[in-house]
Amino acid sequence: MEKLELLCLPYAGSSAIVYGSWKNQLHSDIALRMVEFSGRGRRYEEPLLDSVAGMVDDLYVHLRLEQQDRPYAFFGHSLGAILAYELVQRLIDENKRLPEHIFLSGQTAPHKKEQYRIDHELDDPSFIKEILKLGGTSSEVFENMELSNLFLPVIRNDIKAANTYRYVERNKINVQVSVLFGDNDPLSNDFSDYGEWNIHTSVKCKLLEFKGGHFFIHDHKEQVIRYVNETLAGK
Repeated sequence: MEKLELLCLPYAGSSAIVYGSWKNQLHSDIALRMVEFSGRGRRYEEPLLDSVAGMVDDLYVHLRLEQQDRPYAFFGHSLGAILAYELVQRLIDENKRLPEHIFLSGQTAPHKKEQYRIDHELDDPSFIKEILKLGGTSSEVFENMELSNLFLPVIRNDIKAANTYRYVERNKINVQVSVLFGDNDPLSNDFSDYGEWNIHTSVKCKLLEFKGGHFFIHDHKEQVIRYVNETLAGK
């Protein structure tokens, strides 16, 4: 039996390795593919891209989605969720094979304005303060000058891409969609902001609420992976 490929897209400032610990917990029928954005990780020598459109163009080619011939699914968190949504729109436009399922995590519906947004043009000290407030990043990263100098351009670049993204009305997605979110996420703790993903699909989305903030996928990793396994492998 052919394995279903799970393409996992990371959040702003991170790399594919954030999903590294998933490999041993995913069902044996699921093949993990950790997606690397340009300019980090294995693709460190490639240029950083500071727009969602540019990142989508890059990932569409890098992942060879136009040649995808096996069943697959997307899991994207935060910026990764927006990229997953836009990649599916690109696939629809080009009449290519669509994913079996899309997991959209930690991201309000694309037409909604987030309650909390970090200004990518802040000076370094102010920008770092806002990043730490959102959670998910250890203060030790910024206390180490070498790490800070590597990390700051990447996350500032990604947040610029998120901030400058503008939703344009597109096709409704005729694919099963799950929306995962934390009940104390500063981006929005309003259930309806996530429920309105239904506006963008022709199949009703399934909503899953978790205790926690923006990075609930780490705090409740086992629960999130269990849901992915049940959804994709029925176990």
